[in-house]
Amino acid sequence: MKRARPNEVSDGLDQQSLAAAGGAGAGAQISDGFPCVRLRGLPFDVMEGDIKMFLELETVDIVMVKRDGRFSGEALVVLGSLQLVEAALSKHRQFIGQRFIEIFPSSKRDYYRAVAAYVSGDSYGQQGMGMGRGGMGAGSGGTTWLKLRGLPFAAVPDDIIAFFDDGTLGIPRLDPSRVHMWTDGGRPTGMALVQFNTPQEASIARSKDKGLMGTRYVEIFPATRGDLDKFMARTGEQIAV
Repeated sequence: MKRARPNEVSDGLDQQSLAAAGGAGAGAQISDGFPCVRLRGLPFDVMEGDIKMFLELETVDIVMVKRDGRFSGEALVVLGSLQLVEAALSKHRQFIGQRFIEIFPSSKRDYYRAVAAYVSGDSYGQQGMGMGRGGMGAGSGGTTWLKLRGLPFAAVPDDIIAFFDDGTLGIPRLDPSRVHMWTDGGRPTGMALVQFNTPQEASIARSKDKGLMGTRYVEIFPATRGDLDKFMARTGEQIAV
C-alpha cells in the first residue's frame, strides 16, 4: 500500500534564510531559538517515516516543500527542543539512499510561512491526521476545529486555554465558549474539541502537538465533521458547525 505523504507546501520560504542561518551542520548558528531544521537534497520519493528514521529524533511536525507543484527535495522539520536541533545538525551530509542530505537551522518565520502556504490551499492533505482539502467550517482552506486527545482527566477548559496561550504562537487567546470537553455518560474521556478563529490559527496551534499538559502528552488532530457529529451524539451538547 502506498503511504501518504506528509504536509506538502509550495515554497513560499525565504531562500536567503539558509545563508542567514549561519551555515549548515553541527555548529551552525540557530538564529531565533525556534527548534526547526531544513533538510535539502531529499530523494523525491521520500516519506515522513524515512525522515524520522534518518534523524532518529522525536519530531513535532514535518512539512514537505514544493516548487511549481512538485516536491523540491526539501523539508522543514520541527523538533521538541534546541538540543534536538543540534543532534539533527550533526546528521549534515549523511545519506538517505544514494543522496546526501544537507541540514540547516530554520526559523519560526519560515515554518509559519510554510503553514500559511498549507492552509491557503497550496498543498496536499495532512499526513496521518485525516484532514482533507476543504475541511468543514473553512471553505477550501482547511478547518478551524482541532481535536485534542490524551488530556488529563481532571482538565477543564481553562487548562486548554492556558495550553494554547503561548506567546510564541502569535495567535489570540481562546474564548472559553470555543472549548468543548468530550465526555461519555458524564465521564471525562481525555478528549476535547477546540475551535479557532481561522484555519491558519488552527494550523499554527497544531505546533503544540505532543506538548505536555501536566504529565500528559497531548495529541492534536484536525477535527472532521464526523468528529463533531460524534461529539454531539455522545455529550448531548449542540455546537454550531
